[in-house]
Amino acid sequence: MNNETKTQSNKKEFKKYKIIKIFLCVLVIILGTFMIVFGEYDDSPGAQGIGLLMVIGGICGLIGKKKIVKLMENKKRNILLVIIFFIVAITVFIYNMEIDRKANLNFAPIEVDYKIVEVLEEECLSYSDCVLPTEYALSSSCPYSVKCINSQCSIVCPQITEWDRIKQAVNNCNVKSVMQTHARQVTVELKNGDTIEAIEPEIDDIFDIVKNTEDRCGKIILATE
Repeated sequence: MNNETKTQSNKKEFKKYKIIKIFLCVLVIILGTFMIVFGEYDDSPGAQGIGLLMVIGGICGLIGKKKIVKLMENKKRNILLVIIFFIVAITVFIYNMEIDRKANLNFAPIEVDYKIVEVLEEECLSYSDCVLPTEYALSSSCPYSVKCINSQCSIVCPQITEWDRIKQAVNNCNVKSVMQTHARQVTVELKNGDTIEAIEPEIDDIFDIVKNTEDRCGKIILATE
């Protein structure tokens, strides 16, 4: 009788332990998933790595040590696990590459073409040998600058695309709202009431650029059709 009572007590304790173990493992998986999402939002690879380890640890806890050992003893399953590992690794690599691409949308240097407006008489070896004439410096029709081209000081006017103007406006926190169509047509309303329209290189590029400036510029009204 005592042995039977003791056995039942042990079963209840084991069941209680198993429930607590499952609860803790699920909690670790949830926290790990949160760390991965938070790390992506905060651009923190370290937090994502910790979150991934937490998720793996939680899953291993749910599976149990004995089952893991049995899995490792099976050669076919080992091969399957290796394949799954490589698939996950490649997926993470591609995912990080995409994050870097989106992050660089804001900070990639803008390539600007220049139109030569006037070639001055002064010769030069570098742009520091040239001085921008006052009438060009005071002009509002174009942000003129002076360059040394073919050893001759030249007045130039930068020729930037409308898409470049949109990126500059977003980076300078001058944008009030953004509208995007499925045809990649982007319309930006500036805080001074002006609008700029352009075709973005890839769909949702404008949303990625805006997201990367939220910490500095605050929320921008976004719309799509």
